[in-house]
Amino acid sequence: MSIDTIVLFILLAIALLIILVPPILFWHVWRADRRQQEHAVLRNFPVLGKMRYILENMGPELRQYLFLNNNEGKPFSRNEYKTAVLSGKYQSRILGFGSERNFEEAGFYVTNCNIKCNT
Repeated sequence: MSIDTIVLFILLAIALLIILVPPILFWHVWRADRRQQEHAVLRNFPVLGKMRYILENMGPELRQYLFLNNNEGKPFSRNEYKTAVLSGKYQSRILGFGSERNFEEAGFYVTNCNIKCNT
């Protein structure tokens, strides 16, 4: 075998790796995510869902310069949204939903009542 055939064989092997490896990786991600039962996004859209979760993990770095941080946001901040989603999805919140305001302090509060209210 001459040097030219060895170089040609190496280039052919590299080209095949470049062409075959990405579809094999996509197929593996699709197959693994299609069988899991925890996340509906990954089950229905395996590759796009994986990209979503990767970008979500990159979120703090992106929000540092480009977007709102975790405490800014209308109508809910990212921290409040995350708390509601985690407690709703995983039932891990000990306290129930409700106001974070201390109602033991003095002040005026709006209350719900029927037709006649005692004020």
